[in-house]
Amino acid sequence: GARAGTRGPHSVDAVVSVLDLHWANDVEGVLRQVRRALKPDGLFLAVLLGGETGHELTSSLVAAELERQGGVGTRASPMMHVADAGALLSAAGFAMPAVDTGFIQVEYDNAAAAMDALSAMGESAAPAGQEGPSLGAGGGRDALLAA
Repeated sequence: GARAGTRGPHSVDAVVSVLDLHWANDVEGVLRQVRRALKPDGLFLAVLLGGETGHELTSSLVAAELERQGGVGTRASPMMHVADAGALLSAAGFAMPAVDTGFIQVEYDNAAAAMDALSAMGESAAPAGQEGPSLGAGGGRDALLAA
């Protein structure tokens, strides 16, 4: 499909973004590109991970890495809260943003099973420029098992 910005300004009826905005380094910039690509009264529909998504897993991994490796690597992209989403849409020029939330709880037997599921969804790539210990470094499996 077409990406925002590959056609002329105000040339698309709708832009749909599903579970990828949390990977953007400049969310407001992406939203501005989307707004510029949309025809007047065009539709932007996005589904994204936000709020406290994955906080239990992140907290467990941080504690395990501190204990087993003496430091913490970058674990996850920051998640957007609902108020931030509305503010970013407004800042990007959307005239009537509507933001809603939903909650789905998913449980796994252990951290390794959760990481396997994230990997299967394509959500296991570390952010660029990761610093410090990581689960892929020596001792990473030990930290994962401790989580």
